[in-house]
Amino acid sequence: MLGVPISFRKGGDASASYDWVDFSTGLGYRRFYAAAGVLAAGLTYFLTNESSIDSSSSDQTTSYGYLTPNDGAGSELDIDFDVTLVKPMTIGAGYAYVNFTVCLATNPSTVQSTVNIYHVTAAGVETLLGTAQSAARHTHAAALHCRDTFRILLTGKTFGVGEKLRVNYVSNASDASFWVYHDPSSGLTGTDAGGRTVTTDFTVDIPFKIDI
Repeated sequence: MLGVPISFRKGGDASASYDWVDFSTGLGYRRFYAAAGVLAAGLTYFLTNESSIDSSSSDQTTSYGYLTPNDGAGSELDIDFDVTLVKPMTIGAGYAYVNFTVCLATNPSTVQSTVNIYHVTAAGVETLLGTAQSAARHTHAAALHCRDTFRILLTGKTFGVGEKLRVNYVSNASDASFWVYHDPSSGLTGTDAGGRTVTTDFTVDIPFKIDI
């Protein structure tokens, strides 16, 4: 049943749980949340399965755990959200689903977002598994929040112990009045052009191979 956590058992004591299952493809989905902490050494970006985790707040105008602003006209954000796997897992050949919110402030802005999903070896070698790019977003009046949804076709890949799943967010904006949210607990909300209230979490649903 979709939307209900289900446990699957394979190979004796080995077990895995999934947030939802696509029975048409035989893939089980785990949801990851992009997050960040503000440390003395700077921002630390990561992926977590726990939605109750708060991304850090800050008294600095350029360092936040729950959003990342671009830092100048035409500048590019390039953020890696990683999780290191502690047991072998196989990502299935199927679609990943990504949802996130960007905000364009009152200055004229145009922004286009790209999400790349990588396998990363323990030595740091990246293999691209899938990518997608949004339509260009524009605003010339009041601040605008946009909730993006990507469906990204992934190449199947087995991850070994100590290897990383990486979600890479890249954007290019026409001015400095732009930011992307990544707060698992959605401590803030915004309003989109249609008047909807949109959340500020950044979610990534990844398909894994299972036995049904």
